[in-house]
Amino acid sequence: LPSCRPWPLAFPGRLLPPLQQQQQQQYHHHQQQQQQQRPLPQQQLQIFGHDPSLEIPEESFLLGCIFAIADYPEQMSDKQLLATWKKIIQVHGGIVDPTLTSRCTHLLCESQVSNMYAQALREGKRCVTAHWLNTILKKKKMVPPHRGLHFPVAFPPGGKPCSQHMISVTGFMHDDRDDLKLMGYLAGAKYTGYLCRSNTVLICKEPCGLKYEKAKEWRIPCVNALWLCDILLGNFDALRQIQHNRYTVFGLQDPLAPNPQLVSNFLAAWRVPLKISPELLMGKQAQPVQPPHNQSLPIQATS
Repeated sequence: LPSCRPWPLAFPGRLLPPLQQQQQQQYHHHQQQQQQQRPLPQQQLQIFGHDPSLEIPEESFLLGCIFAIADYPEQMSDKQLLATWKKIIQVHGGIVDPTLTSRCTHLLCESQVSNMYAQALREGKRCVTAHWLNTILKKKKMVPPHRGLHFPVAFPPGGKPCSQHMISVTGFMHDDRDDLKLMGYLAGAKYTGYLCRSNTVLICKEPCGLKYEKAKEWRIPCVNALWLCDILLGNFDALRQIQHNRYTVFGLQDPLAPNPQLVSNFLAAWRVPLKISPELLMGKQAQPVQPPHNQSLPIQATS
């Protein structure tokens, strides 16, 4: 089933004229200045999905994964949606338990504000969102969460820390653009495909382009995607620190990756590879699985 996006379709993009030579010079000068400001990457923790020594069949990439689901069921107006989620997980080798049990390996949840989430984190479960599951459905590999949307938000479902903001984005394409719209929606911000004087912030991939120039002219703050990601993950100081220099470093290698300090508690569970018994692996390899027609998790708006 196609994924149901909780925002209106984006306005059709318009091709922008090439940057003028003066803009290009300004852009390169700006990049040179920012080389000294760009934060050095922290030493990466070694994290795993499955045990790297195992060859997991692509069609059963959720083998050994036992899920409990929080938050989402209460918000589903269509109760068949949850059954569809369970079927998609099961077809790819996973299991869904009706509640969080000791054998669960993952908790699928939207928010960090629940008793089930607190228990899961305490017990070292892998806490992830439905958007993480959609990402790995495309990859056909159970990889650790690595984008802001893969982690539960730090406020209750329906909480709106950015309700006073009207955001627009520039420089992001395709899935990145869709993810930013969804991040804004989850934070309670209004999204516009265009830029006008009413916008309160412009999220930029690079400090260039017509929207960026107009935002500067209108004194609309221009920030990187980390600003929105920080808010979703509980750094609410970002709301009043929109001019902080950490949010004006552009050209990041992975602009939608979260601040490592805000997700270290989630990633601790991924430091241990998920092991699978040889019997389970051999049994699945002996059973050819017919993959389902749809390869994405249908997600409805959560208000």
